[in-house]
Amino acid sequence: MTKYFLIVFLFLYIHVQAQDDFKIISSSPNKLVVEYTPNYLDTTLTKINSETYRNLILKHSSTLEDSVGMPALPQRIFNVGVPNEFGNNIQILNSSFKTLKGNIKPTPNVKKVNELPQFIYTKSAEYY
Repeated sequence: MTKYFLIVFLFLYIHVQAQDDFKIISSSPNKLVVEYTPNYLDTTLTKINSETYRNLILKHSSTLEDSVGMPALPQRIFNVGVPNEFGNNIQILNSSFKTLKGNIKPTPNVKKVNELPQFIYTKSAEYY
């Protein structure tokens, strides 16, 4: 029993991480200020089918699995509760960014081969 508890605890510990990429700067009944700073885990270049692509992986992000062949753009979702009493007005007050050159690696098509996943990278005709 203790062994199972330890396994469950380790599993939860590994998957529950502090979300250090965004923080709520201020909050009031009329205003909410959030700061988001992406934490890039991988931006290296990789060669697939003789084409060079850029990996783009952010901490705490995911990609849309149903967009096979399209750029594997990471998405970061965090929920913030706001009152919907009078409608909401969302503004970006400030932004800074860095431009990375190169095409982003396409989302792979995952096939099972001998019960193991195989990632097949092909660029869609709609790739932008």
